[in-house]
Amino acid sequence: MIIGIDASRANRRLKTGTEWYSFALIQALKTIIRAESDDRVLLYTNAPLEGGLEVCGDGWEERRLGWRFGRLWTQIRLSWEMFWRPPDVLFIPAHTIPLIHPKRTVVTIHDIGFERMPELYPWYDRLYHRFAVRFAVRHASHIIVPSEFTRREMIEVYHISAHRITVVQHGYDQRYTTSPQNLGREPHPNPLLRGEGEIDEEREKSTRRGGSDYFLYIGRLEKKKNIVGLLHAFAEFKKRDKEGYRFVLVGRRGFGYDEISRTITELHLADCTEERGWVPQTEMPELLHSATAIVLPSFYEGFGLPLLEAFAAGVPVIASAIPALREVGGDAVYYVPPYHSEMLTEALTRISSDEKLRWALIEKGRKRLANFSWERTARETVRVFAHE
Repeated sequence: MIIGIDASRANRRLKTGTEWYSFALIQALKTIIRAESDDRVLLYTNAPLEGGLEVCGDGWEERRLGWRFGRLWTQIRLSWEMFWRPPDVLFIPAHTIPLIHPKRTVVTIHDIGFERMPELYPWYDRLYHRFAVRFAVRHASHIIVPSEFTRREMIEVYHISAHRITVVQHGYDQRYTTSPQNLGREPHPNPLLRGEGEIDEEREKSTRRGGSDYFLYIGRLEKKKNIVGLLHAFAEFKKRDKEGYRFVLVGRRGFGYDEISRTITELHLADCTEERGWVPQTEMPELLHSATAIVLPSFYEGFGLPLLEAFAAGVPVIASAIPALREVGGDAVYYVPPYHSEMLTEALTRISSDEKLRWALIEKGRKRLANFSWERTARETVRVFAHE
C-alpha cells in the first residue's frame, strides 16, 4: 500500500500544537511502518524537509511539490499531484484536504471551537475553518479526532455517522520527562513526607522552588485561551502577600491580544508578567521544570497537549474544568471553571502554598502519562489506514 502524508505543517520552523502533532506523529510512524509492514510512504512537502523529517529510511520518500505562491498549496498544488499520481491512502494531519483527493482520504480534525464559540475567532478564521472542515466532513473517508469530546462535537454539529470517526489521542515529547524510566510505574515516595502524611518542614524548605516563583502559560496569546481572566486572577493573587511571583506567557500573539496587552497595563502587571513569544522546543523542558505550575484556563480545547508536557516535567497543572481537558487530565489536574477568576485566584494560592497538594498532583500526573505516547498514537493511526 502507498500512503501519502501531507508533511507541510510538520515542516514549519515555528511549530505550535497542530504542527508538533504532525511532526511527532510522522516521526513515530517512520519506526512502526518501516518495522512492521511493506507499505511505502510519500511525504508531500512544499519546501525541503528539515529538523529530522528529511531522514527517510527504507520505504519512505520525500516528494517535494514546488509552489512559487505563498498560499493555496494544499488546494491547488497538492490537488494536482493527487490528480496525476494519487497514493492508495492520503493522510492530512490538519483538517484541510485538497480539492482533488483519493477516495481513501483520512484527515485529523483537532477541534471545532470556531463552530461552538465563533466570537472567539476573527471572521476570516471562522470562514476558512468552516469551509475546510465542512469540506473534509463531506469528502474524507475517515476522520481522526484527539478526544471523545471532539468526536461527540463532530457528530452533534455535522450529523455524521459515528463509524466515520476514530479517537486517537496525542502523545508527548519524552524530552520533558524528568525520570523517563519511572513512567508507567509507581512513582518514588514523596520526598516531603515523613510518615503518616506529615510534611517534613526541613525538606520542604530545601526542595521548594523558591528561586523559580512563576506560573507558566503555554499557547497562543488569544481570546479563546481566557488569558484576560487569568491576568485578573493573578492580580488578585499578588495581593495575598505573593509579590515575589511572576507570570510567564509562552506563545505567539493571536486574536484578542490587544485586550490582553491592555489588561496587563491596567492591572499594573507589566513588571511581573514576562512574554517569551515563541520558544524553541529544546528550551521548553527547562522552562517547565522550573515553574511553580502550568495554567491552562481556556474556554475551549479539543485536547490539551500542555497537560501531558507538564505531567512529564513533574509540574502541577491548573486547568479549566472543560470536557476535553478533563478527559486528558483525569484526576491529575486542579480544575477551575473558566468564567470564575476568583476561583482561579484560589487555585493559584493553594498550588503556591500547599506543597502536599503539589506533590499529589505531580504523582497523579506521572501515573496518568502511562496512557499516552506517540508510539501508541502512531499504531492506532496505522490501524485507521489499514481499515480504509
